[in-house]
Amino acid sequence: MTIDTTFNKFIGTLILFLSFAVISFNTAYASGKFTVGSNSYTIDQQVNYMDVSPYIKDNRTYLPVRFAAIAAGVSNDNIMWNDEAQTVVIVKGNQVVQFSVGNKVMLINGVKKHMDVSPEVMEGRVMIPLRFLAEALGADVNWDASTQTITISGMMQHLQQSTNSTYLPVSIEVPAIQNELPANTVSKDFEWKYNDITYTWHVVVPTELLDWDRKINNIVDGFYSSNAYEQAATLKSMEKNIKDLILSTSLESNNNLTPWVNEPKNYKWAGYHANSLSAIAQSNSYDYFHTAEFVQSFVGAIPYNITDKPQLPAQTIVDNGDCKDKSILLASMLKNMGYQVALLIFYPTSEEAGGHMAVGIVFNDDQIPTDRELTYYLYDGIKYYFAETTTPNWLIGQISDEAKEKQAYVYPVN
Repeated sequence: MTIDTTFNKFIGTLILFLSFAVISFNTAYASGKFTVGSNSYTIDQQVNYMDVSPYIKDNRTYLPVRFAAIAAGVSNDNIMWNDEAQTVVIVKGNQVVQFSVGNKVMLINGVKKHMDVSPEVMEGRVMIPLRFLAEALGADVNWDASTQTITISGMMQHLQQSTNSTYLPVSIEVPAIQNELPANTVSKDFEWKYNDITYTWHVVVPTELLDWDRKINNIVDGFYSSNAYEQAATLKSMEKNIKDLILSTSLESNNNLTPWVNEPKNYKWAGYHANSLSAIAQSNSYDYFHTAEFVQSFVGAIPYNITDKPQLPAQTIVDNGDCKDKSILLASMLKNMGYQVALLIFYPTSEEAGGHMAVGIVFNDDQIPTDRELTYYLYDGIKYYFAETTTPNWLIGQISDEAKEKQAYVYPVN
């Protein structure tokens, strides 16, 4: 595989503390009008159409969350839906609001607020009780009973940074099964910088998941220390996902560790983390490229620790890891966020040098910055941009070892 360059350019509670420049706002006002039973609505006097209509239930007016949030001044990019967790995260300025389908508790910057009704899905749309959405976003609501019309107005906020430093706490609680945090957890604190902003993150990992990850390591050890007859018997009785993990570490797999990215328990868990980082990136106005680079910066801050076999993502958070472990974690997070990714494998250039692993991320030409040289690897006509994970402060497209990284094996994860 040849290298090309371009000058175009689950569960747990996550508490993020962002230390960054003071935010000021340029404000404009949005105003939306909705009518119960009608799929047409207006935003700033422009008529638009929805695929579901507002309705009244249990004396509460329900509106589709995306359209209502936009009317309250939230940009479309700051409305994020996690299908697996059935949660909606809405970011407006320094407010991070989370609703869960079927749950009467909403979170405003991590603080629980109880509602008397819960969000629900209607015709494929998440419907939110209007009153609580308006309260969370600081929007004004006017109800006209005679016409059954709702008018929502709120500020549309555009971030600007000043040079004064401040400390702004933001917290996001990731929903647990039955809304209960596991009794046994392990926590880890991280601090890293990106874009001249210092981030600190207190991450809580369920002990049950961590034990599972470490158990997989022991299973891999036990498999390769057994004889051929025992290995065949083990594979015959083993669950497919565990079998895939084991076989991906064999010589025959040629270091294709993509099953470690997709392992169901950890992939779901990584998705909750990715959703939270995505919300923070959106609140800082990072675009598609720099959101991925922001996540890369977090993974790079995890201390480097050489391991003799791959680790699943939750174990890497707690036990640290080397290039393969951190690449698995980054790929799992980015895939959850909708990025097309691959594991990049680099073999030793001499008997003395070791191999290396990194992540390849796909971007369109119009999504990449033009102010620096970016390295990518071409596979099946697709450009996978290099992302180093071993240490902090690497940027996407920035090569870490020119001699070693001239050629790569590209293993698409998606």
